[in-house]
Amino acid sequence: MQDCRNVGGRIGLGKAAEILSAGKGHRALVAAQQLIEDAARLNAISIVGDQEYGGTWQPETLSAEDSQDVIFDWPVVGESVAAEPISPSLGLSRYRNLTMADADVEKLAAVFDEWLAASKDDRADLACRWWVNPSHNILQQPAEENRFPLPSWAMEFGLVTKIAEHRQIPLHRALTFLGHALKAIIRTRVMTDDDREFLARVVAKPRTDPTLIRLKLLVRNIMIAELTGAPESRFRVLRLFDPDLPDVERDSAALQEVARAAIFAPDTPTKPMPETDSPLGGDVDTPNRRGKSGPRPPAGRDEAIRQRLMRREIPGRTVFWSEFCDGVRDDAHGWKDKREGTIARGFDDKTIQNVVGKMLDNPDGQI
Repeated sequence: MQDCRNVGGRIGLGKAAEILSAGKGHRALVAAQQLIEDAARLNAISIVGDQEYGGTWQPETLSAEDSQDVIFDWPVVGESVAAEPISPSLGLSRYRNLTMADADVEKLAAVFDEWLAASKDDRADLACRWWVNPSHNILQQPAEENRFPLPSWAMEFGLVTKIAEHRQIPLHRALTFLGHALKAIIRTRVMTDDDREFLARVVAKPRTDPTLIRLKLLVRNIMIAELTGAPESRFRVLRLFDPDLPDVERDSAALQEVARAAIFAPDTPTKPMPETDSPLGGDVDTPNRRGKSGPRPPAGRDEAIRQRLMRREIPGRTVFWSEFCDGVRDDAHGWKDKREGTIARGFDDKTIQNVVGKMLDNPDGQI
């Protein structure tokens, strides 16, 4: 299906990216696609598409929160853009024929040159500076159905791990439950504008030690303040560990000790890279006489993906998909000819995206 429609003041995402890049080459086109994705995730533009409902497709807006949990599928030029859920267990649907408003294309065109000139690391800061306004962000008055926008790398926090262990649920679900609790707390608790701005920005920024430490301390301080506060405040924290807790047990001393221990639990350590000559460790192809390795088995690709996820490189969240996929190909010899940009079989973007989705959907990281 062609993605060149312009109906009711809306234009297909693929065509919009072409307009933004203005024939400046492949690098500009990829930058335009990334700009559209980031703008959608920060609620700076509105994206509408056909959403799948039980085998049928109905027009629906792709919310900023759901944009953070889907993979945008940018096919060949001229074709329609779709979105697939990165983790099917989150309950999200597929979208196709994604469009944006003409006015939003003009809005992004006004900043595209600055975006294109910036490095990948600086682009997150640009997006936050342009579009994150703490006084109008969803953190102020989030809709009840919206998830709190905690970044995926917060799954390594000890609090999240303990919630998951106590309730016997996957880590990503524990992270979502913690987000719901934080959202309810922030509605009633006085917070500084600086903390609100940090929480609004952190979802769009890559994981770094300073951001991880600050987020951990902020969440920990919020939760311990609730736990030592009024019964209603304690109840919000205790329900993270026992959702069926009756009102009469709001002050359960035993459960409060569980919650307190979880809040101060050590973080889950990131698994170190194996100490081998290979960037992946394990089985390595033996170079032939010309010094070139033979074809890599699929396990090489999957292990490269797994190691990057263990380092909290979450594509679409902490790194761009293009950067993640190129890194996997670099790690696992996934190029036929890197200079020409030709990719070996089994290392195309779509295949890597599918493997990532399966790994993130399984808390053990196995597929």
